[in-house]
Amino acid sequence: MAELHSIPATGPHKPLYDDKHKAALDYQRSYATAKRAIGRRKVSKEAFKRKQRDAAQRALPITDTLSWRNRERDPERTELMEREEANVARQCRALEIAAAQDDAPAADATAAYIVGLTELLHEHLRSAKQTQETLHECPTVLNRAMHAHRRIIAGIHQEIELNRQGMRAVIRTGVENGFILEGCRVKKRPFHALYGF
Repeated sequence: MAELHSIPATGPHKPLYDDKHKAALDYQRSYATAKRAIGRRKVSKEAFKRKQRDAAQRALPITDTLSWRNRERDPERTELMEREEANVARQCRALEIAAAQDDAPAADATAAYIVGLTELLHEHLRSAKQTQETLHECPTVLNRAMHAHRRIIAGIHQEIELNRQGMRAVIRTGVENGFILEGCRVKKRPFHALYGF
């Protein structure tokens, strides 16, 4: 930012000169602040509008009901859970690739992917119910097994929820390291309200 050089004023007009000089510097600062609001650097009008648009997109809320906002890692996650979740994530990617290979428009591919994810979700819900019925007499083993099911079901639920909102939501969650299947914590109360365990 180019500022007016401070030239020593002499003579009877010194106080008037100082006030005008200060006013000119204040105007330059306010003008520069208004023009360089986003990155504090002069940019072309096109780049400025693009930065504003990108900032507005980042400010749009994303609905992610089951993962923690602070993207905290789950301390109860074991290596076995991590391997199972990686397997489910691979299944999700395979479903996504299969849905995209039908030469259909992007909206139809997303809809087909969500249908595949919903079927996978119901399959894991049935498995969780069987685990509950089988291990109901051993509470510690049951709690750990149900936590593993909770994490997988919440991860699939999150994938469905984000894909319904569009690629912007998926990309932003990935940038924030917020995928449940990659270790992010699950909100237990909303999960219990949705799925009952």
